Formats: sequence, structure tokens, C-alpha cells
Amino acid sequence: MSPIKREFIFYLEDMLQSMDRIEEYLSNLDFKKFKQTYLVVDAIIRNFEIIGEARSEERRVGKECRSRWSPYN
Repeated sequence: MSPIKREFIFYLEDMLQSMDRIEEYLSNLDFKKFKQTYLVVDAIIRNFEIIGEARSEERRVGKECRSRWSPYN
């Protein structure tokens, strides 16, 4: 079974949501407190992973869109 294809905009929304979450998680922490709070560290790392995965997919989908609809093909 092939994965469901998502629209380009959804990957951008995933990235924005993850960036907002990272900002929220860090809003009241200094670096020392951040290092000591493993749940926050893990949550931030996971959100960076989501950003990276969404960026890879967004790049692939964007390339398909450009090749399909570009007037320069």
C-alpha cells in the first residue's frame, strides 16, 4: 500500500507548527534548566526531526509540482 500523498502546504504547516512548539517549550527556560529537563529536550529533538522530515517531503513534492506545472518544461 502506498502512503497517502499530502499537499505541499501541509508540509509547510507541519514545519511551522513544530517551530511554534519549540519556541513554546523554550519560552521560560534558561539553558541550565533546559539541559536538566529531559522531557523538554526530547520534545524539542522530536520537533526538529519533524521539521527535517517535512522539509525532505516538501522538497520532493515541490520538485514534482515544478516539473508538472512549470512553463519552462
